[in-house]
Amino acid sequence: AMRDLSIRGAGEMLGANQSGFIDTVGMDLYVELLKEAIDQRKGIEKKEEKDEIRINASGYLPEEFTFNDSEKLDLYQEIQAISNLSEYREFYESVEDWYGKLPEAVDLLLEKIRLELLLKDERIESFQEKPQRVELSFTQEYSSKVDGIHLFQIVSEMSYDIEVKYIKQKIVIMIPTNTEWIRFLIQILD
Repeated sequence: AMRDLSIRGAGEMLGANQSGFIDTVGMDLYVELLKEAIDQRKGIEKKEEKDEIRINASGYLPEEFTFNDSEKLDLYQEIQAISNLSEYREFYESVEDWYGKLPEAVDLLLEKIRLELLLKDERIESFQEKPQRVELSFTQEYSSKVDGIHLFQIVSEMSYDIEVKYIKQKIVIMIPTNTEWIRFLIQILD
């Protein structure tokens, strides 16, 4: 299979043209479906995860990053397997050490994974991507412990377009999607 992959390329897994569509549309979904199929074949039951967050951003491994399809597939699988922030940091450092300065598309892909990990925190009640903005809501318990003045200072240093509101005893942060919202949200959560 790997030999065939290297000869013909990854192709368009979810389309009819067999022309490399997987890099831009479906690698996350492909790896997830592949893992599910393998687990099903092995007889491993699927664990129900509550509301897994998937960030809608177009990070990917571009052609010029690595020309080797097998290496690219391995990297996607390693990225998909990252389950906590320490694994993320270790992976990021090793990729940066191995490949040098990362292209914007790769950096966005890794930042997307980092944000998805940060959003799993129990102090976060909800996260929503809307057409014009993203909204993050902290739990009522955590909101009562946050230093609101310090949070407001951090947010206003980033951008005046970011709104911080206190709604129903919860801190809600709203960031317009026309900004570098992923990086802003990571800074806030860090």
